[in-house]
Order: sequence, then C-alpha cells, then structure tokens
Amino acid sequence: TLDSLSLVEPHVLIDMALGGPLVRAMALCAEIANGTGERSRARVWARAVAELWKDADPFLQPTVRRLAAMAR
Repeated sequence: TLDSLSLVEPHVLIDMALGGPLVRAMALCAEIANGTGERSRARVWARAVAELWKDADPFLQPTVRRLAAMAR
C-alpha cells in the first residue's frame, strides 16, 4: 500500500485524520524493513517519517529520533 502511495491523487490525502495513521504505517514499514535487513528500504521510510514529524508533539519525538538515527 505504501509503495503505491505516489500513485494516489493528492486530494485523497486531504483528510487530516488520515495523516497520523499514514505516518505511523510508514514508521512501521521502516522498522520492519530494518528488522529484516532491508537497510535501504528502511532508510527511505525512516527519512520520510523523520522529516514529516520533525516538529511533531513531544510524545512522538522518541519515534522521530529513533527513525532519524535509522535514516543515517
């Protein structure tokens, strides 16, 4: 699903309620890829999450830091 995200029309993602779960799914994808040894795939998703949530609420910052480190 996430791999085909670039094919989705932008207006589909206009619903603010979809943003959080979408980024959570991206984070999960990064963590799974990292756990299965797919380092380049993990870095792509981790970088996206770290960028999208760099100014997120404090309770999300541990996730952001973990994925930012994974992206390096």
